[in-house]
Amino acid sequence: MILDRTKRDKNVGCEVLSKRLPQLNDCRLHVFGHIHEAHGARIVKDHTNERVSVNAALYSGHPAVTVDLRN
Repeated sequence: MILDRTKRDKNVGCEVLSKRLPQLNDCRLHVFGHIHEAHGARIVKDHTNERVSVNAALYSGHPAVTVDLRN
């Protein structure tokens, strides 16, 4: 799963969504936010797609994430 680990290193993301994302071929941006300590962004590559996944939950002292999808 993506950007969903707690401070105690527990993976708490949604398994249903994690399995569905690779099927969404036109999805270029995946934005979510619940696990504050996993704040950030990552480029995720599936077999046919590449998307930016962003955990937009703000975490103390970390800047907001800005994504620019130009093409």
